[in-house]
Amino acid sequence: MSGSTGAAVNDTEIKTIVQKWAQDFSAENVTVVFANQNAPRPAYPYITVHKTVSAETEHSTIEPPNDEGMADMVDDQTISISLQSFGDGAADIMENLRNSLKKVTTLQYFRDKEMPFIRILSGINDLTTVIGSRQEERAGMDLEFRAANVVTDDVGLIESVFGSGEFEKTSIETVDVTFETGV
Repeated sequence: MSGSTGAAVNDTEIKTIVQKWAQDFSAENVTVVFANQNAPRPAYPYITVHKTVSAETEHSTIEPPNDEGMADMVDDQTISISLQSFGDGAADIMENLRNSLKKVTTLQYFRDKEMPFIRILSGINDLTTVIGSRQEERAGMDLEFRAANVVTDDVGLIESVFGSGEFEKTSIETVDVTFETGV
């Protein structure tokens, strides 16, 4: 048996989904980058997005195989997204994003992308710090989403079944049965 691994929502799709949402609801002219918070910095103001998988379920749901014998094993997972905004108005940018998560249209956007929003893990944190001789405004917020991880495997097909036996119709009577099926 050989298998291939894929994700219902892969890292590239998560990047696109979160970047679009953050760009739409943060503020005008805010760059959104999918990177570790210590990655190269774009011009202010900007938002960094960092994804981690928090947890996966221990048991897969195994779908019935298709006509070629390929079956999907689906694990639910929770995804944590850490957002940090940098530059003037960093806390306001996070506030705009947090408020957008109360909107039905935003929640539907994430559901349509197969990455439903679950909850805000931490409120908006003031992360303002001193960089050299100046103060840099920063704010952060952690969010949790749900997604599916799908692994497809060639489990094969039962092409034919042969057998015989007795079928008990009632407690007194038995019927002999012979069966044969094939693809």
